Amino acid sequence: DVRMAEMDGIATLKEIKALNPAIPVLIMTAYSSVETAVEALKTGALDYLIKPLDFDNLQATLEKALAHTHSIDAETPAVTA
Repeated sequence: DVRMAEMDGIATLKEIKALNPAIPVLIMTAYSSVETAVEALKTGALDYLIKPLDFDNLQATLEKALAHTHSIDAETPAVTA
């Protein structure tokens, strides 16, 4: 979410991407602005959803996130001991 008590969603997105750029992150907000949407997508958000959520759109976005994760898993070599 863009507006949260401790840290805003864009700052959280930046921290997540700094830890692992491959993690798919979805931003959801009831307080949408073009500036925030552009910043979120430029920072690496997989998608920017506006509340109230359209559940068909949410399902498609979650499927895209899962496909993204599976493609990363397929590209990442297995670690063996």
